[in-house]
Amino acid sequence: MRPLTTAIAAGNCVVMKPSELVPRCAELMQQLVEKYLDPRCFRVVQGAIPETTALLNLRWDHILYTGNGHVGRIVMAAAAKHLTPVTLELGGKSPVVVDETAKIDVAVKRIALMKWAISGQICVNADYVFVHRSKEQEFLEKLKATVLSMTGEDGKGRADDYGLIGSEKHVDRIEHLISTAGGTILCGGTEGIERENRFVPPTVIQRPNFDAPIMQEEIFGPVLPVFPNSHHDCLVLPHVQQEIPLAFYIFSESSRNVEKALNYIQSGGACVNTIFEHLLPETLPLGPSTSPSTFSGGFEPNLWARSMPQQFYRQLLNPIPFVPNWHAGDELSVVQFLSSGGLGESGMGAYHGKFGFDEFSHRRAVFVKSTLPGMQGTMFPLPEAGKPSPDWLYSLLVKLQVGFLPQGLKDSE
Repeated sequence: MRPLTTAIAAGNCVVMKPSELVPRCAELMQQLVEKYLDPRCFRVVQGAIPETTALLNLRWDHILYTGNGHVGRIVMAAAAKHLTPVTLELGGKSPVVVDETAKIDVAVKRIALMKWAISGQICVNADYVFVHRSKEQEFLEKLKATVLSMTGEDGKGRADDYGLIGSEKHVDRIEHLISTAGGTILCGGTEGIERENRFVPPTVIQRPNFDAPIMQEEIFGPVLPVFPNSHHDCLVLPHVQQEIPLAFYIFSESSRNVEKALNYIQSGGACVNTIFEHLLPETLPLGPSTSPSTFSGGFEPNLWARSMPQQFYRQLLNPIPFVPNWHAGDELSVVQFLSSGGLGESGMGAYHGKFGFDEFSHRRAVFVKSTLPGMQGTMFPLPEAGKPSPDWLYSLLVKLQVGFLPQGLKDSE
């Protein structure tokens, strides 16, 4: 629903088409939209391929799609007929690097918390881990112990809030990925899968085959492959053979290793010593990086959270530079900062001055989390098998999404 709120704020009417693979969520979305929003401006269309195709045949001012690359290509091809701008959020195989300097206890807890939230069905979730060979055994032992403490021996200790797989078809896909992965299964596996209940237990696979199907597509499920790595530079080589992921995560106490990894590995967003949390600040963008096959060598500025002076951070986010000598009526100073770009048949995008720089750049959000003593915990407490989540947790998560203060109070500060 987040894109809906921003589309409304920008003054748009919106037609939404939720996925038919999650019918309960789709039905709830329609109920909420019809209850709270004006039906003259906001509609929900249910259905599958025929309904989606019919919508794509129409002319729109903008199309936003979240899902997989196959359907993303279909959306872009349909949009091209009308020169409709498109926003795509497609996920990918988001890697995690744990180097030789990382604090393993911190890395294990922060990876486990989000990897097995909602059964791993989060677009920016950790897809696989490269851990330094000297830390591999410690990492795997602690990761397995953490998973068992969270979900129990059979993975069902948190069945009420662990989350179900979206569909039986998706269960079958994940089961195939596990059964063909090779390597050593440390916990979980295919034996605990219950197709009719859409349940897949948390699964950790040590050293699967790199050419197996599990490493050729986004897992989007509660399965985590773990590979050893003996040298920091080598971590780049397997990754660059893949498409650019939506997120990249590194756990390290070495600023040199962090800088090298962020410079070498392209991604939509990134986190240092945590995962997922770059999505929380509304001041940081969420979006994929430009594919190197269509645009190569472009500048990829990093927007750092909690790591730059506030004045400089604001300047990065400001699309119009400050002009110290500008006075009212000075037309030349104003015109040089106006964008040149069209809509629909007249074009899309912009390239004047700073707008051109932004057009040929990818703004990557980089979120850095502390590992200092007393600040080594997770975003919220790790769950424990057999114990319900505390009553305050849901309220906290909602506030992390929408903010602790009403927007009016934020604007007045």
